[in-house]
Amino acid sequence: MNRFEDFVGIISNIHKNIEKIKKNKMREFGLSGNHVMCLHYLAQYKEGLTAAELCQLISVDKAATSRTLSELLEKEFVYYPNLDGVKKYRVKVNLTEKGIFATKQIDQIIDEVVEEIGKDLSEGERTAMYRSLNSISNNLEQLIRSL
Repeated sequence: MNRFEDFVGIISNIHKNIEKIKKNKMREFGLSGNHVMCLHYLAQYKEGLTAAELCQLISVDKAATSRTLSELLEKEFVYYPNLDGVKKYRVKVNLTEKGIFATKQIDQIIDEVVEEIGKDLSEGERTAMYRSLNSISNNLEQLIRSL
């Protein structure tokens, strides 16, 4: 039972602290954690992404992704280049110049935070940690599919 409590406690604490950091660091941009993740992935995919693709990448449901994109559109961080009567969910969304500029600043903050939180890990420890977490994640997904 101790391993279960340790695992769940550690993972929950990491997630909670990541969310606090996102909230605190993104306050100056007027953005939330979901905003950050959308902008981050849109910066990686220069041709744009659909809402469905973003849902998968950021592991957030369709409604939350739709709200997030609407907010980013309102704040002029993103735009839809080819709407033409098609539902927004199926059209690729892209970063505006304002979105590109903000994302560069946000990515710099992300790099600084990741560097700080991993400062006590050797490269080998970091590699082993990511390999272990990926294995756990994959095993959990397989377990869920078998339920």
